[in-house]
Amino acid sequence: MIVGAQVPGSRGAAATGHADATEIALAVLDSGGTAADAAVAAVFALFALMPEACGLGGDAFALVGTPHESLSFNGSGDAPAEWIDSEAGAGAGAATATVPGAVAGLGELHARFGTSDWATLIAPAISLAESGILVSSTLRAALERRSAILDATARDWPVRQGQLSPTSKVTQPELASVLTSIATDGPAAFYKGWIGRELVSSARAAGGLLSEADLADHATDVHPPVSIEVGDWTVQAPPPVSQGVLIPFTLRALHQVDRAGIPREHLMTEALEEGFVWRPRLHDRSAVERLPWQWTPPAQAARRLRGARGTGHTTSVCTADPEGMVVSLLVSVFHEFGSGHLVPRLGFFLNDRALGFRDTHARRARRPVHTLSPALARSSTTCVGLATPGADAQVQVLSQVLDCVLHDRQTWASAISRPRWRLEQSQLLIEDDARPTLVGALQAWGHDVRIVPRRDHSMGAVTVAGWTRGTGVPEFSCFAFADGRRGSSASQR
Repeated sequence: MIVGAQVPGSRGAAATGHADATEIALAVLDSGGTAADAAVAAVFALFALMPEACGLGGDAFALVGTPHESLSFNGSGDAPAEWIDSEAGAGAGAATATVPGAVAGLGELHARFGTSDWATLIAPAISLAESGILVSSTLRAALERRSAILDATARDWPVRQGQLSPTSKVTQPELASVLTSIATDGPAAFYKGWIGRELVSSARAAGGLLSEADLADHATDVHPPVSIEVGDWTVQAPPPVSQGVLIPFTLRALHQVDRAGIPREHLMTEALEEGFVWRPRLHDRSAVERLPWQWTPPAQAARRLRGARGTGHTTSVCTADPEGMVVSLLVSVFHEFGSGHLVPRLGFFLNDRALGFRDTHARRARRPVHTLSPALARSSTTCVGLATPGADAQVQVLSQVLDCVLHDRQTWASAISRPRWRLEQSQLLIEDDARPTLVGALQAWGHDVRIVPRRDHSMGAVTVAGWTRGTGVPEFSCFAFADGRRGSSASQR
């Protein structure tokens, strides 16, 4: 099911992983806030609404496009200095946490592109934490999947009690207190003072290596995105450490080859397989130059390189405003509930992003290669932000959607409604409404195809927001779409 539409002359549009967050973003746009303001408000709300997918203890990556520029925000954090110096391997629980970068990343996004009052943007999230949330079916399922870990680390967490009563709201007073401090004193309040001290004390008591110096030294990286031309479009993605660069890499590869007689899905899987071979090297921005940008597909059948895996539980926010700003943003604690370590007095979980160092090519890299991969697509008359949860599925799903629009000239709605596929180790998973002829063709090319349900969790949940305008026309017409998987929503005014 596709939700959302294009509304000429609209005042703004938003698509997020939760309907309540979408409405909060739209309210910000209605009040005259920018797309960046709307995205910040939506993300803080999601911290209260979707703790299985994101939180104050996690990371955020964002792309911002305006009529004049694009910028990429890397809101991930370093490994603890003690971890790097000792070259210890990431263990389990709190030991897998890197410095949470989301709050600083959102603060930097707001400082550069926001106009609304910071505290006002966080107020809806505080209200949700204080007045309570309903435990959604998605959250309830995650609580059940991770019950063994949560029994050991978060037995008394209020949200766990709430799963027993689907119609009762659950408050999160500790989280409300932290959000209030961040709203009052700014993003720095998270990294210094009582919040930082409590975070470090709790993590180290559970075997983590984070220190107050690690938090105090944290900064958000802001750089131009990686850009490639595909026909009349420019596709943009964050530079490493995000693996989002594999989106423009894949589309460039497809744009350079003759597709005659070869299923697009086969060509794209082979290009993505090549990209995932290079993924462990994406630990710094210089890796972009080393990618094989002139790649051509091998003559043989499917190679089954086993590079792609994982479908982690993330969530996305895409917003657009009538002044021509578009934001594509992803937030995550990596796996469901991250490390599983709840900081009791703060009410949020620490991430487990240090597990990514197991795949890092450079052993002493500051940050692991990151799955969060927002994207922008720009033409002379359009700017669109798109994102999806799904770990390694992110670059695969967004490459498919973008190829449908850029190459086949499909609408955004039709592109995100098409049946999807994704690589998972040596198998190619395909949704069950794909054409039988396509399945047969891919099998003939040597793929080990496995059919999965249409709304399978592994296929992500695409959110899209952007604007169009006619040549010589100053007004921006905003639109938003979401494909309905995982409860994502879209709306516009």
